[in-house]
Amino acid sequence: FIGLELRYKRLVLAAKKIEQQTISNILLMREHGEFIDEYLPHNSIDCMHINFPDPWSKKARRKHRILS
Repeated sequence: FIGLELRYKRLVLAAKKIEQQTISNILLMREHGEFIDEYLPHNSIDCMHINFPDPWSKKARRKHRILS
């Protein structure tokens, strides 16, 4: 599993929850979703779930989107 989060505090909170549950097959990244292909081998993703992305509909806030 791969978890993407831009906000540091949320990433730390997720890491603490993962550690408490002793989950070992997860990677957390502070990165935009559009760059995920730079970290993974070609054709290595079978399925992708995107949960609760923030829409940031105003033009000035688009830079905050995880996905564009």
